[in-house]
Amino acid sequence: MLDEQPPQLKPPYPEKEPTPFNVATIVDGIVYQVQNLDGQQAALLLSQPVYVRVGRGEAQVGWKYDPETKTFTRPAYDPETDTFSY
Repeated sequence: MLDEQPPQLKPPYPEKEPTPFNVATIVDGIVYQVQNLDGQQAALLLSQPVYVRVGRGEAQVGWKYDPETKTFTRPAYDPETDTFSY
């Protein structure tokens, strides 16, 4: 009875398929990381973004960054036109 093997279980979710873009992170000519990304993530990383260390709550998605003053500006919301402006 104990010699019988239980049936092979299948995962309850489909296997994750690789995404179409591999992007290497290179610092001082050395590859530190290779990431498999979808098109949107690859485009973001390959658009030469600026990375800035921020404190908690100091910046939010959609805020504008001024590199001269090193400050973030929250956009103003206009409820009449349902738009944001800086």
